Amino acid sequence: MKDHEQFLAVVRKRLEAGAKEYGDASHRRPVGDLLDEIQQELADVCGWSAILWGRLEHLRQLTAAQKEKQP
Repeated sequence: MKDHEQFLAVVRKRLEAGAKEYGDASHRRPVGDLLDEIQQELADVCGWSAILWGRLEHLRQLTAAQKEKQP
């Protein structure tokens, strides 16, 4: 499966799960509520990205240390 097809499948699955959990009422929610949801999700993405960035930086340092040890 190509990356974009996999992404769309994940989005579709999340939309279906949301429709079941919330009774498919999201389409009728006020725009302000949806904007709040988007901002909250973006804040979550930023938080998880900061955590991942730290882990990647740690891996970079480990890789650099291993490279220095090689003859």
